[in-house]
Order: sequence, then C-alpha cells, then structure tokens
Amino acid sequence: MKVTLFTMLHNVHLQKLDLIAFKIIRIQELLFSVATSVESDGSINILPLLTRIVQNRIPVWVFSADQDSVVPLLGSWTLVRELAHDLKFPITVPYGAWFHKGQVGGWATEYRNLLTFARVRGAAHMVPYAQPSRALHLFSAFVRGRRLPNTARPSIDE
Repeated sequence: MKVTLFTMLHNVHLQKLDLIAFKIIRIQELLFSVATSVESDGSINILPLLTRIVQNRIPVWVFSADQDSVVPLLGSWTLVRELAHDLKFPITVPYGAWFHKGQVGGWATEYRNLLTFARVRGAAHMVPYAQPSRALHLFSAFVRGRRLPNTARPSIDE
C-alpha cells in the first residue's frame, strides 16, 4: 500500500475524531452517574460526578453570584474547596480579583489547573441576566481555556 501525505493526514484526522467521540461517550457516562447520586431527601449530590469529571482531566468551572439568595455563594465555594481537598489538588491561582472592562468582575481561585471557582460581582441568581457582560466574559474564558484576567489592563482579545 502506498502511503501518501493525504492518507497520513486523513488517518490523523480520523484518530482525532475517534478521540472526540470517546470523550463525548465518557462525558455521557459521567452524566448518567448523576442518577445514582440522589440523596434520601431527593436532592442530588453532584460531588461524585464532579470528582469523576475532574479525574478524567476535564476542566470544571463552578461559578456563583455574590448576591444570590437561591444558591448561596458560601455553599458553592465550600463544595469546590471540599472537592479540591478530597482530590489533594493544590491551589494554582490563589483567590483574587478578576477583571472585565477595567473593573473587578468578581473573584476566583483555581486548583491544579483543572478546577476553578469564580464569583461574579453584582450578580443575582441568574448571572447572565443580572450581569450579561461579565457572564459572557466568564464563559468565553472557560471555552477558550484561559484564566480570568487578574489585572485591570485589558487583554489583547478583549
């Protein structure tokens, strides 16, 4: 069989697609495990799910609004700290302010470059409704695999 550059590139492309399909299947398996985490009072304990996701080296960001009366900030923050402690994740970015459009957008901390807790300043329960620009900035950073900026100086792509 004659191996051409096209054949090699085609094979590499197929391997990448197989890897993506494998990751999607793994994520589906992880999400299915939520059903097994229902507590006796009907609440869902997501800690086992988050543990499995992070152990599969899939980054997780948990964010909370600092004016949320439905899901208190302290509860989300405690969950992330417990998860980091259980997995023995060191702090890679200490708790500090992140900036958006020259203002403090909130505060964040990161553990082992995989687990991030972000707090959104001035937002209520529905963060994208209360602070749409900050919510988009937070989401964009996650999707792009970038840290939240910790300086008031605008980044190149902002």
